[in-house]
Amino acid sequence: MFSSSINDSALGKKFEINGSFSCIAIDKITNKIYLGNELGEIQLFDLNEKTITLNSSIHEKKINEIIITNDSQLLTASSDFSINLINADNFSIIRSFVGHNSWVYSLSLDNDNKYFYSSSADKKIKKWYIPNGSCVNNYLVHSEWIPQVEFCERNKSIISYSEDNQLLMTDISSSKVIKEFKTFESDITCLCLTPNSDELFVGTSDGVIKQFELPSFKLKKEIEVGTEISSLISHYEGIYLIVGLENGDIAFVNPKEEDSLIQLSCSENEIIDFDLIPSKDELFIIDDDGNLIISDILQFSIKDEINKMKKEAISKKEQLIKSSKMELFASDFQPERDEFESESDYKDRVKKQENFERSILKKLDRELSALKNLYSIKIQKLTEKMFVLPLFNFELQKYNINTETFPIKVHDSIFQFKISPNKAREFKTNLKEQLFYKEVRYDSSSTMVINSLLIECRNGGTYKCLDGNSINFSSSLPPDLNCTTEFKDSNGNFILESDENAEIIVKIYNSGEGTAFDVNVNMIADRYNDYFIFTDRINIISIPAYDEAIVSFAIKGKSDLPQDNCHIKFEITETNGFNPPPVEILFQTSEAEDPQIRIETIAKDSNNNGIIETKEIVDIEVRIFNDGGTIFNATAYLNKGDHVYWAGDTKIEYEFSDISLINPRDIKFSFFVNDQVSDDIPININILSKNYNSSFPLDLKANKQIVKTQRFVVNPDKSSGDHLIADIDSNIPKYNQKNEDAVAVVIGNYGYDNPDINAAEYAINDAQSVKKYLINAFGFSEKNIIYGSNLRKIDFIEIFGEKTDYKGKLYHYVKPNISDIFIYYSGHGVPDVNSKQGYLVPSDASPDNFKLTCYSLTTLYDNLAKIDAKSITVVIDACFSGGTNNGMIINNASPIFFTVENPIVTKESSLILTACSSNEIASWYPEKKHSIFTYFFLKGLSNLADLNGDNNIEFKEMKDYLTENVPYFAKRIHSRNQNPTILYKSNKSLIRCEK
Repeated sequence: MFSSSINDSALGKKFEINGSFSCIAIDKITNKIYLGNELGEIQLFDLNEKTITLNSSIHEKKINEIIITNDSQLLTASSDFSINLINADNFSIIRSFVGHNSWVYSLSLDNDNKYFYSSSADKKIKKWYIPNGSCVNNYLVHSEWIPQVEFCERNKSIISYSEDNQLLMTDISSSKVIKEFKTFESDITCLCLTPNSDELFVGTSDGVIKQFELPSFKLKKEIEVGTEISSLISHYEGIYLIVGLENGDIAFVNPKEEDSLIQLSCSENEIIDFDLIPSKDELFIIDDDGNLIISDILQFSIKDEINKMKKEAISKKEQLIKSSKMELFASDFQPERDEFESESDYKDRVKKQENFERSILKKLDRELSALKNLYSIKIQKLTEKMFVLPLFNFELQKYNINTETFPIKVHDSIFQFKISPNKAREFKTNLKEQLFYKEVRYDSSSTMVINSLLIECRNGGTYKCLDGNSINFSSSLPPDLNCTTEFKDSNGNFILESDENAEIIVKIYNSGEGTAFDVNVNMIADRYNDYFIFTDRINIISIPAYDEAIVSFAIKGKSDLPQDNCHIKFEITETNGFNPPPVEILFQTSEAEDPQIRIETIAKDSNNNGIIETKEIVDIEVRIFNDGGTIFNATAYLNKGDHVYWAGDTKIEYEFSDISLINPRDIKFSFFVNDQVSDDIPININILSKNYNSSFPLDLKANKQIVKTQRFVVNPDKSSGDHLIADIDSNIPKYNQKNEDAVAVVIGNYGYDNPDINAAEYAINDAQSVKKYLINAFGFSEKNIIYGSNLRKIDFIEIFGEKTDYKGKLYHYVKPNISDIFIYYSGHGVPDVNSKQGYLVPSDASPDNFKLTCYSLTTLYDNLAKIDAKSITVVIDACFSGGTNNGMIINNASPIFFTVENPIVTKESSLILTACSSNEIASWYPEKKHSIFTYFFLKGLSNLADLNGDNNIEFKEMKDYLTENVPYFAKRIHSRNQNPTILYKSNKSLIRCEK
């Protein structure tokens, strides 16, 4: 007479896996599920297969907590007194944090992802620095063991409770207690902060959740749950709490509502830990027996509650039937005619008895029908109550003016919302003030349906998702679609490497007159499933006429990525069949290559005596090179030993997206030492990333002579301080030629008095190297080389003369018609906007009047032409566009073209080489610590420019060598044009390469 019409198969699933699990953490980015157990093992759980796919023993005893860092590494706390930082890919231990003297219970990550806090049974809270594993602070604020600590971003504090039942808020900088609750009426069992740290929830042993405002600690509300609270988490921006209970139940609480408690049973044992995958609405629960229970949070909640109602309804139905039978039995009906009963009396009695039975059965039917209706109403109310679970992982798509709809992507699905054009702009602006909800309803057969979304604005308005077939995707005019693709990788070498992130950008152009609807872009890359992780499908709701859509497919190379040529196809479909032709893209992948780090260090002491002395501030510049495989998402940090002190505002930590062949990285810092420091000054640079971890000691000596600029290589197995010289400096050719009458001027202008002019970073390096080449390769006598750095204008006049008098120092050095002249300048150049002439920039130049404070390039060439020299070679490594590697040095000026009447070019055996065209920028080669132009000029002199192999480098050969290499490397390193200018009248010999 009574049966439930609820379809259990539509109400979700619950899985239970027996084990010895002790804690759980879920990476909200990757949805990977990590489990800790009683044996000190960490395990990766595969949700699809419901199995453990990776297992590693990382602690000697039970793991009490796992937390996940912002870069998806794992921190684990254990009863073996230690904490480990774990590589999430292979479960190897990156570093251990040792210092607690008892069980470590709780971990909490600082929002900057550099520090975390731990609480222990040793009555201490410790603050740890993740990059080097050091303990940077101890908080001795409790008198008993501390089960939990939480970092509060709102006022940079930590909140903790201990077995002494004190709840404390402690300032992380001063270590002083800010707020204190000495005792609670019942024991504190757990803490929970909302994501924005504006509220604190405290669970207690008497089943009450206390809700506090932060940072005031004002008690806002007490929420009765009814049984001891064992664990507590906040989700959905604090709108919902999920509560684990001692009796094995899970409760859902909305603190903003008076009556919002939903409680369901999921285990026979106490709930000790749980976590949630928001994108799937799946809850993962660890109970006190070490079992893992997995449930769809929404469907299982409803199923559990409905099962309770069904049991209750069946029980009441059985009671009604039993009551009816008892009533019938109590009527004492006798089926046989009594000997004292007449025939007519017997018939009357039977008729009355049948009427009475019918009335009882009718009453039972009515009561059972009312019972069924009652529980149907209860179920409906339950679904309405569960309806308030919000979703936040959504993305607003482009508004479609034709259909007046806003497509909104939630997880992997697109939902359409009907919004009138006059409200659409406001709707988009206020989207962050709106909430998405799953709509739970029952159809006519009482089968649960969860396929709709609703937006509820904070001002009370609601928008319901349209059904897909209610939107008209037809068009009166056809679209015309075409596509292009582009590959971008993290380090810019156009090769996808192991663990590297990249993207393929697909641009779809609609050159037709009609709108394209429901465009699906499908990436056909199944054969590369073992190569990389990728998104394979993106939907575009519409592409209006004469418009374009751009989508990006994320790709990440797997750790075992091989070297290959990848061929990927994209197929694009449009709902009305106006499909563009498929497009393809080719790119290379590279197998993992070990990084090969080398470090160059430049040390400069304050008093310039070349000795690192007690209390003296020493400036250090470190350049990190990588000649091997790229290191991604690297952190480099400084670590010092005893008796060493950082000076000023020295930065000790640096973050780099990558360290690669084309991206060397720089670190600058200052330090001083006391008189107790050892001879070897203990300063290390540690480099840490997901695929690399090594420490490099710097070869710094106390109280011993150093050169003012010291360069040396440091390797992980460092045992010596060999000088690091760029390849052009370590292999200076020594040719068999002498030219003792030759005269040279070599100038490297690095620094400028006016702070508005940026330093020419490698100008002195260039000049010093050129001087060495003149002596060793060209055979010049050092006494005939006029060398200077950071020259003033008066120095230029003294050397080269001025417009009215060309007889400067250079003129007096030259033997007429015997001496070769070689001029080299590295530094800044500028144009005069009015005269369109170029100027060399002395160190005392003024940006407000370059024309009067700089040295004219025209004057230089005119004066050189008046000297009777055997030959003249001029090499100028400067640009005359007004720009530098770090920006313009002339305010409000743009690069200009200019010409110089160069009388030198009319002379035989004369050569003019300049680093770039007049409107381009001369670029540095950071890895080599030289300019690109000077680097390849000197490299060409090392026999590489001898293109025909006759041991003689001619003007044309040097021109061909420079015009091939300089533009290429300027584009590769800086993505800019740089075309050297080489002028000569006749092709002569620049240098003989015979040794």
